[in-house]
Amino acid sequence: MSISVRGVRCKLVITVLAFSALSCGRSENIGWADRQRPETPRSTATDESVAPAAQEESSDTSREALTAEYEQLARALARVHAEAMEDPEIAAEWSALRTDADLWIYENSEFHQKLAERQAEIEDIMEESRRSVERLDPEQEAELARNFQNIQLEMARKRSEVLRKPEFAIRTREFQAALYDRMRQLQPVLTPEINRMEELELLLYTGEAATPPVAGLESRD
Repeated sequence: MSISVRGVRCKLVITVLAFSALSCGRSENIGWADRQRPETPRSTATDESVAPAAQEESSDTSREALTAEYEQLARALARVHAEAMEDPEIAAEWSALRTDADLWIYENSEFHQKLAERQAEIEDIMEESRRSVERLDPEQEAELARNFQNIQLEMARKRSEVLRKPEFAIRTREFQAALYDRMRQLQPVLTPEINRMEELELLLYTGEAATPPVAGLESRD
């Protein structure tokens, strides 16, 4: 399902989630205001577990440069990536993988289950507005759209995290390999760039706790 409100689009890069309330007579709290939010984990590092400052800074700088290169390639290859995602086999596998990942999320996270319910609620409100004589005003529509997008971005972030768990890791890697193969078939001239993007993805984002903006893992409805 999707929502069509003044150019709302889900972005690949995870952004800071905004929480706000909108009272429009249909729902007192549109979005995530006054709802349970994930707690920010506190640092538990000890002196023994902290790497030397110089080495840590060097590592961070190197990773930052590689991440910037990856994101630049992702932007440059966005069109061929989108075309590859339209391939029937690729699209079917992504749909199955996404569905299974979302089921895992809802079964293990009450917070994300509530977000799914809120997303459905927003969609219902917008659909009702389109059919009603009394439409929402532009400010209310924009607020609903922002909250809807925030939910999709958070779900995309969580899904990316879950798809790297042992239960999904093999299927995720097979899907990504097939996606990159299709991209190379569509644009052979871009093979070096596609190969480099795939290499960077493996290098940067194979860690257990990594949650990268992986090609193919953004929210798609």
